[in-house]
Amino acid sequence: MQNPHKKIPITPKKPLLVAIAHTQQGLRKLSNQFHPDSRLKWCPDIVELRLDLFSPQPDSLTSLPFPILLTLRHSSEGGKFSGSPDQHLETISPYLPFATALDIELTRAQSYPQTLSLYLQKNFPMILSYHNFSETPPYSFLCQLLHEATSLGASALKIATALQKPSDLIPLIQILAHSTRLPIAVMAIGPLAPTARLFLAAAGSVLNYGWLHKPIVPGQLSAPTLAKLLHQFNIRPALGHTYPPPHSPANL
Repeated sequence: MQNPHKKIPITPKKPLLVAIAHTQQGLRKLSNQFHPDSRLKWCPDIVELRLDLFSPQPDSLTSLPFPILLTLRHSSEGGKFSGSPDQHLETISPYLPFATALDIELTRAQSYPQTLSLYLQKNFPMILSYHNFSETPPYSFLCQLLHEATSLGASALKIATALQKPSDLIPLIQILAHSTRLPIAVMAIGPLAPTARLFLAAAGSVLNYGWLHKPIVPGQLSAPTLAKLLHQFNIRPALGHTYPPPHSPANL
């Protein structure tokens, strides 16, 4: 089972802040900021570990008092992992005792049925994701993604697409409005992304990502900046949720 003290409170239309840790420097910076002696100015709701980009020591995660989202992004959707389903499970297994949820690409979930079934049996919330770095597909295609994610047992659907023009926002807003049961995270990539991401958070995107060390894709804001803006526009409280102190991992 996942760590019961670090549950991710994903509910429809409730924006959460995700701090992306994809380097050792970023993870160290986060740990230092939330040291008991530091002066807390912002607070993430979730910390995402990009395991395709770095390999932190699992034991170092016990000091983080936040829900941990594990992501092993495939190369076909902008990541660095290109292994088999067995290699996916082998890579991610050491971190499962510290995790609260997993992110798997929707296309990978369809081709990793045994892996997906194992994660669901362990009662891990599953965020199924879709990334398109060249365009924003039409609303009908996004509806199909929503149907597939729901049928596979997703806890949430994440959609990240390239925003070429302001009108590309329309299908993203439509899919947010369409889903009343499955939580959806929607975000833009590209020069128009910073403003669009803030707008989509206000429209109800449940997961909103900010970097800790440096941007991963064009248009990402830093986690502290995003936290400040979400608070400034009354989208999310300044310090997020209050979590229990760091503790040992739960047994799988």
